[in-house]
Amino acid sequence: MISATMIVFGSAMVLMLLWFGRQVLLLLFAGVLLAVLLRMPADRLQRLTGLDERWTVSIVLLLTIATLVAVAWIAGPLLVDQLQSLQSGLTRSFRELRTQMQGSRIGAALLDSLPSLDDAGLQQLWQRAAGIWATVLGAVGSLLLVLTVSVFFAYRPSLYIDGLLRLVPLHRRARACEVAGRLHRDLRLWLIGQLQSMVVLWLLTWIALWAVGVPMAFMLAVLAGLLNFIPYIGPLFALLPVAAVAFVESPQTGLLAIAAYMLAQLIEGNVVLPLIYQHLIRLPPALTLAGQLFLGSFTGLLGIALATPLVAVALVLVRMLYVEDTLGDTMQRSALPRDGPEAPGGRR
Repeated sequence: MISATMIVFGSAMVLMLLWFGRQVLLLLFAGVLLAVLLRMPADRLQRLTGLDERWTVSIVLLLTIATLVAVAWIAGPLLVDQLQSLQSGLTRSFRELRTQMQGSRIGAALLDSLPSLDDAGLQQLWQRAAGIWATVLGAVGSLLLVLTVSVFFAYRPSLYIDGLLRLVPLHRRARACEVAGRLHRDLRLWLIGQLQSMVVLWLLTWIALWAVGVPMAFMLAVLAGLLNFIPYIGPLFALLPVAAVAFVESPQTGLLAIAAYMLAQLIEGNVVLPLIYQHLIRLPPALTLAGQLFLGSFTGLLGIALATPLVAVALVLVRMLYVEDTLGDTMQRSALPRDGPEAPGGRR
């Protein structure tokens, strides 16, 4: 009786810790994911040069930092100028829209029901928009945690993996090593596929937006490529700034920009991705979207961003620990019966 009570109490405590620490756990997972990304070029460099892994990781880190500093040094002033131009353009567009709306009875009535769009109101609107930066600064601590975890794990991953394996019974450690290896392999393959997809989408979006004359085409394409890290939902987020910048120029430019962006997405999704996923991991779209909705409802944007790699991890664990070890089944053959009632989708 006492042992059963302790088990229930301990399980409840673990669930409470997982619930209240879910944001921290997601940040730790993000750090591990970044460490896997850093180890990919470091491992290749180690195979080519024969250097110690600490040296290769240090070289990759230094090159990454140097690249980011160079990009910020070159593109920073240009980005500031373009953001200032965007602010003035949006202000001009608001004024023109207000003038047009005042010329009609319905527009005037709608203006009366909305907050003031005069110069003072627009200035207050921009001040509120500038308050977003306070939220960005509040995320610096989380970013530092992710970077710290990724650096420590990238330098000595075996130290942490060995510590986790020691929690597994001796007769199950060989299988645990196999599961850990498969997790590492699938995360690497997923990251490779995402990086290739992000680069291709960035290039396609840049060419498409430049062709229709959208300002800040390069920066908008970079944002679209980065948000493509979040499948299905990220491209929708990237469309908003594209439309905002393009409609500042003219309604025609806005419509052309949306069409060009959608064309780039169609090419990337229907031509490029099938080629990439021929040799890399591909996750079921329904499970990916379900994971994004589930984690997003509990953990916000961070859960949405990390939902896809977490789905990949969950699929490996379910396949190896439950389907194969518990059920004694294999994923190599279909679970549908060959004879009998017709299965959903017309298969038997």
